[in-house]
Amino acid sequence: MAYNLAPLQNLIDQFERMPGIGLKTAQRMAFYVLGLSKDEANEFAKAITDAHTKIRQCKICCDLADDELCLYARAKRGIKALYALLRIHVTSPQ
Repeated sequence: MAYNLAPLQNLIDQFERMPGIGLKTAQRMAFYVLGLSKDEANEFAKAITDAHTKIRQCKICCDLADDELCLYARAKRGIKALYALLRIHVTSPQ
């Protein structure tokens, strides 16, 4: 069912673009959003904007990260650095 309210129809259309979301689910989601208070709606919009701007792919493993490297890649890099340091210490003459 199409609505004559352009903002509502736009919201439904945007939800329906998501994978696995059909028209009825998109309508339910749109009506859920319309039922939010102004503060809740702003928090919802901010969460979407923050996720879109702050989350990226890790440069090493392509996992999701909020920095250049994900936690796993940072830990792995730290372990390699520690191993290199220990190797230098063990092999250096005293």
